Amino acid sequence: MLFNSYIFLFVFLPIVLVGWWRLAGFTRLRLLWLTLASYVFYAYYQFPNGLELLPLLLVSTTSDFIAGRGIVRSVDPKVRKRWLAFALTINLGLLFTFKYLGFFESIVNGVFALGGVPIDVPVHTLILPIGISFYTFNSMSYTID
Repeated sequence: MLFNSYIFLFVFLPIVLVGWWRLAGFTRLRLLWLTLASYVFYAYYQFPNGLELLPLLLVSTTSDFIAGRGIVRSVDPKVRKRWLAFALTINLGLLFTFKYLGFFESIVNGVFALGGVPIDVPVHTLILPIGISFYTFNSMSYTID
């Protein structure tokens, strides 16, 4: 779904706005509503793979949310750094796996082939989620800030 599509303008946006207005006075519910609407928007845009890739976005945003809460609740700088390391590990691990794993596996195969060693590391070809770098770095900026 694109922002200028009819389904966005005449179906999705009105539903989200009505839900937002109906939840006036309930800040947490409003934010939950907006978050769920964002997940639906992302999954719909990537349909039919959106439902398969939605857990990736859920893991990324949930881990940053949990880490952010852990950082806020802690007064010990070492604990805060552990929470930050937790979030960065998950986010950068997901980004590396989906965007760069196949590239590095190909390089390993090429290096061994140049050295005359017949090794064949399987090269994974994963579906690249749309906007993975964007939402990964946005999510990480929440935790870092």
